[in-house]
Amino acid sequence: MARKGRATISRYGERVKAGICYTCGKRKVVPGKRRCQHCIDAARKKSAEKREAWREQGVCVHCGKKRQAGFVRCQKCLDTHRRHIVNVKTAIFDAYGGAWCACCGEDTREFLTVDHIDGGGLRHRRELARTRDGREGQIAGTSFYLWLKRNNFPPGYQVLCWNCNFAKGAFGICPHQRPKT
Repeated sequence: MARKGRATISRYGERVKAGICYTCGKRKVVPGKRRCQHCIDAARKKSAEKREAWREQGVCVHCGKKRQAGFVRCQKCLDTHRRHIVNVKTAIFDAYGGAWCACCGEDTREFLTVDHIDGGGLRHRRELARTRDGREGQIAGTSFYLWLKRNNFPPGYQVLCWNCNFAKGAFGICPHQRPKT
C-alpha cells in the first residue's frame, strides 16, 4: 500500500478540525467520530462483505490467513480477541464494584456476569439490538459489555455469578437473599 503524502495527511487534518468527514470531505461528522454517517455505513458494509467473502473462502474473517480448525479466526486473531474480551470484562467488573458476585461473593471470573439490578435485562438487550441494526434479536456477552463501556458504565447494573443471576431472573430472588426459616 502506498504511503499517503503530506498534502493528503494535511487535508485530512484540516477536515477533522473543521468537523467535516475526513473520508468524503462533504458532510458533517458524527459527534465523537471523524467520519459522516454515510461513510461509516459504507465502510461497515464493505467490511461486512469482505468478512463474508473470507468466511466463504474458509480463511480468518479478520486477517484473511488460514483459520484455526473449528473457528472463523486464525490462532493469532483468536488470541487477540480473547485478550480483548478479558480486558473488556475487567473494565466492566471494576466499574461495577469489583470481580466478585454482589450476592454470594463468588470471585472466579469465568462464573461472573452483569445483572440488571431492577430486572428487565432481556427486554433491554432486545431493545438495544433493534436500535443498533433494526433487526429482532438481542445483544449479549461481549457486545453488551461494550455497550456498557461506550455508555460510560451507566448505573443500574451489578456483578453477579451466573447462579445468582439465573435464580434472580427465574425465581425473582436468589436463594442467598431469601429469609432463613
